[in-house]
Amino acid sequence: MKIIKLEFVIAAVLAFVFSMNAQTNISSVSIDLGVIRNYQSNFGNDKLYAFYPAVNVGGQFFANYLEWEFFASYWSDGISKVFNVRDAATYSYSSVVFGSQLYLYPSKILEEFPLPIYLTSGISYNKINEKYIGGSDFVGNHNEDNSFQLMTFDIGLGIYFPILEKIRLRIDANICIPFKKDDRLYNQGRNGTLKFGFDYFFNQ
Repeated sequence: MKIIKLEFVIAAVLAFVFSMNAQTNISSVSIDLGVIRNYQSNFGNDKLYAFYPAVNVGGQFFANYLEWEFFASYWSDGISKVFNVRDAATYSYSSVVFGSQLYLYPSKILEEFPLPIYLTSGISYNKINEKYIGGSDFVGNHNEDNSFQLMTFDIGLGIYFPILEKIRLRIDANICIPFKKDDRLYNQGRNGTLKFGFDYFFNQ
């Protein structure tokens, strides 16, 4: 089945959302800095996490307690040497990631809610590159360089801190669950992120 180009999906979603409700808008840009659990096995390897930066654009979604976001990111595990593991090939993984998130802020629904937390859910498109570094299995087999796609459902929890009138700090953790498990990847493609985010609001 052919994969629909991501830019067409984004354009269609934006057009649908903005046509439905005037309270939905583009009002923020963000930068996230964090780490992601990469696709390396913890057997014979201590490089299990990769630097995970992201740029985001978002805004209000129907009500003041809901926000939407589109994001783009790139990460690489940085593996360049063969692991000291017998009868196993070494591969390096990197990924370009595009996705969308919906944020729910309980404290904006219930005034007496005591914590400045938020809940997130969304989906991500991961274009994964697998690079052969060296080594082989017990009969000399290994995979050549290749790339493939993985879609994930992402859920998370975070806490936020307004620090200036138009600037907000966020800290969140997300679990990324594949729509379809991929046996080529450690944990069949399931991983997670921990991020610090800085939001700038230009239209509020």
